[in-house]
Amino acid sequence: AQAAGDRSKTSRQFALGCWPCGSVTDAVMGAVRHGLEDQSQWASAVPSRARNQALDFLDSVSHGICSYLVACGEPPLAPRDTVVYDSSSAAENHRWQKCVEHIVASSGCKAESLGNSGRHSGGDEQNNANGNANLGMALGTCAPPKDVAFAHPQGIRQENCSTLMFSSCFESGNLAMVRQDSPTRFTLLLDFDTNTVGYTQWFYFGVTGGFRGMEVTFIIANMAKADSLFASAGMRPVVWSEASGCGWVRGCSKVQYGPSEHKANSEDGAIQYYRLSFNYTFEHDNDTVFFAHHYPYTYSYLQKFLETLLVHPQTSRFLRREALCMTEGGLACDALIIGELEAGEPTPRVASAKKNQRPLAVVTARVHPGEPNSSWMMQGFLQFLCSQAPEACALRQACSWLIVPMLNPDGVIQGNTRCGLAGVDLNRCFGNPQKRPHPTVWHLKERLRGRHVQLYLDFHGHSQREGVFFYGGKFSGDNKRNAKIQLLPRLCALGSQDFTFSDCTFAVQEAKLSTARLYAFQQLGTLHAYTVEASFSCGHCPTEKEVEEGRTADAVAAGTFKRPCPSSIPRTVERKCPPATWIPAGVPTRQRPSSSHARRCCQPVKKQATRNLQETQHPVVANRVGDACSGGSSSSSGSSSSSG
Repeated sequence: AQAAGDRSKTSRQFALGCWPCGSVTDAVMGAVRHGLEDQSQWASAVPSRARNQALDFLDSVSHGICSYLVACGEPPLAPRDTVVYDSSSAAENHRWQKCVEHIVASSGCKAESLGNSGRHSGGDEQNNANGNANLGMALGTCAPPKDVAFAHPQGIRQENCSTLMFSSCFESGNLAMVRQDSPTRFTLLLDFDTNTVGYTQWFYFGVTGGFRGMEVTFIIANMAKADSLFASAGMRPVVWSEASGCGWVRGCSKVQYGPSEHKANSEDGAIQYYRLSFNYTFEHDNDTVFFAHHYPYTYSYLQKFLETLLVHPQTSRFLRREALCMTEGGLACDALIIGELEAGEPTPRVASAKKNQRPLAVVTARVHPGEPNSSWMMQGFLQFLCSQAPEACALRQACSWLIVPMLNPDGVIQGNTRCGLAGVDLNRCFGNPQKRPHPTVWHLKERLRGRHVQLYLDFHGHSQREGVFFYGGKFSGDNKRNAKIQLLPRLCALGSQDFTFSDCTFAVQEAKLSTARLYAFQQLGTLHAYTVEASFSCGHCPTEKEVEEGRTADAVAAGTFKRPCPSSIPRTVERKCPPATWIPAGVPTRQRPSSSHARRCCQPVKKQATRNLQETQHPVVANRVGDACSGGSSSSSGSSSSSG
């Protein structure tokens, strides 16, 4: 308490309440005291600041304590003379506070502007000339911040000090502590989710100070999940090198994932952690390099995307932006209302349930902060739904759309993996959410009360399985309604090779009753209520040999290297298919064969493809047959490099 400086008593108790209740050895307590002594200058080093409700969550007492909790599970893990980075130091906390204060202030200004019209009209002449341009594509990727401050470690003997400097004090960053094992080998500890003693999987940090040709080994020693695509699918971390200018790419070598020798104490016994190790070779002198679990998607980037979406001239007549609520951290949780205007309506809206209204479709994403691929899917979905494609226009006319692109903004900014500021999984709170600790879930349920919700989609990312697949509900002994539930996932699998129907699960599990999809399925009576899971992996992660040969995902996307046909597809299928049925997906509808010709040519092939689909569960053949039969085209959700 004396070392905490100006932190409030309530926040201290809330954070310290997460301390494990089991017996704590003298060695562990000694390590904690040693760590807190290093923070004893907090009161003098950090200037006092006015506290208000919007900035209460800036208290990083749990941030520091959780860092030491991990280290104290095995006291020799981080001796003080080899720690080269500590996110709970006074300087790093000061940088973090400045970062979040800036984000909260920017969000507050946007929330006030949304209270007036909630939309923008107009646009420059160039935008008017390109009404069907891809919305938001001018943003580019979600780049790391350019003003990250890297400080030399304090209290370390110069002969032991590495040339590398670390930082995670930026939006969505997560790195608690770094120990130097040798000049080119570092052991890293991730920070727990806010007010928890678990959930360590998402990482995002920056490194500077290397020289060209320097190969460094990073070992993240406290990953929480026993299985990962790093082990099962050969996935590699994403890397951003400022000097190379290539953007985010899958990089690193010698990636390994397995049990860690470090454990932590808890009331249920020792917690087994897992370690991720990878090597990186610097390509430039004095380069700043960022590493992340997956392609980042920050709250600030979402705000920029929504602004570009709103100022586009073609969206002004059917798109409205509102603030669903304010989060515990003082951020505006955005909600978009999309739908073609009724006669006499000035702006799109979700009206009261008392009037005869079109059915409502709800789409949410990013309830789990450590799943940025769900945000990339959401961005691709919004770009399609706001486009002038005939399918998008039909969807806007058929339903009113309520879309919440980011349900957990606080957790995203904090760099959490699964929880918000209250230390709970918001996707386990839909059964009985509380207004204060779970404001986004509570206000969303209030919006849906009494409404006829025809479709509910909740976008997620999956870190252990490949492909894109659905989770849905199921009725006991009602095959007719169960077939209707499975219809949309089957159509997606037929329409795109990214979806895998064999990986879909339809069940009502007691442990998942408080999730968004089962809340909509049971309490709202929504038959088509799904969780859409997209893998962190890009479907095929190139091996080191493929990287050397130039067979990377970027090369495939650019067309310089064509990936061979998957071995799971029988090659006899290709030879048996008539040439007339192999129609490229990009061919416009008017150039496709007539419906009678498609039925005549595709009927036998469709039967053959269905048989092979049941045998191999691979929808590539059905994709092309479905395109030929329907005469339409499907839209991809998000960029292929990030949504799986």
